[in-house]
Amino acid sequence: KLPNPRPSPIFANIGKNASTSLDNAHQDYLDLITQFAALVDGYVVNISSPNTAGLRELLKPARLQEFLSPLAKRLGEVGRPWLLKISPDIDDAELETVLQISSAAGAGGWVLTNTSQGLRDGLRFPPEGGVSGMPLAERSKALLRSAVRLLGNEKHDRLLVSVGGILTAQDVEERLEMGA
Repeated sequence: KLPNPRPSPIFANIGKNASTSLDNAHQDYLDLITQFAALVDGYVVNISSPNTAGLRELLKPARLQEFLSPLAKRLGEVGRPWLLKISPDIDDAELETVLQISSAAGAGGWVLTNTSQGLRDGLRFPPEGGVSGMPLAERSKALLRSAVRLLGNEKHDRLLVSVGGILTAQDVEERLEMGA
């Protein structure tokens, strides 16, 4: 019931069902893209949730390109931009590959980062799920710095959304100054 155009864009964060195999994961995303096309302004393609077993395997280069290809085609058909949500548990070489593949597929930007399966030292967390909030802040900032460096001039036409450990207005300012 929001007026269109909306005061700010609405993005749907989409993911696969836990029971869907990785080989068929793209179909869940395609279904969600179609179902939400009339309701949202864009999508966050989430392949980094630690709550879905094995999902982060889709970030691997051999799988990522194959996975994104049908999604990019459908997203082009519905005329909506999309961002790829990236795990904080990757190194700079993996980040560079993910940025290159998703950029070539047409990503409008990236969400850096989801929750971490690491960063548990000294915390009494269950093994399932991920760590977020303040423990994630430094890792999230490190990935933002790396993405800005790796994207170079391209960052100006792509959106970098920095999340993880942002608790104050000063944290927001810092991320914006860093290039988010």
